[in-house]
Amino acid sequence: MADNESSAGESGWRKLLSSWRAFFVILFAPPILTALTTTFITRAGDAAPAVATCASAVAGILCGVMLGRRVGKTAYERIGFGILLTAIITVACITMSCFGCLASGYELSFH
Repeated sequence: MADNESSAGESGWRKLLSSWRAFFVILFAPPILTALTTTFITRAGDAAPAVATCASAVAGILCGVMLGRRVGKTAYERIGFGILLTAIITVACITMSCFGCLASGYELSFH
């Protein structure tokens, strides 16, 4: 009975990792979180850049792995595509989060 429960849990994770809806939610969550942090917490503090950097890194890794699993046919291709797409999507997420900061009125100061 434990085998059935573990296999059902694994298939649930596999469905989540292959879902396009989950991919786009994870992809666009960091810019939205960054904009909400800037709007509701502080406009000139250190919270928004920290949220942008950390959330974008996590989202980039998850989205890169999701796409790598979908695109690659063999294990080596999945690993290679996962690493390549993780780097590309992480940069894209950080860029979107920076625009989320600026669009919500973040005050950048180099003092």
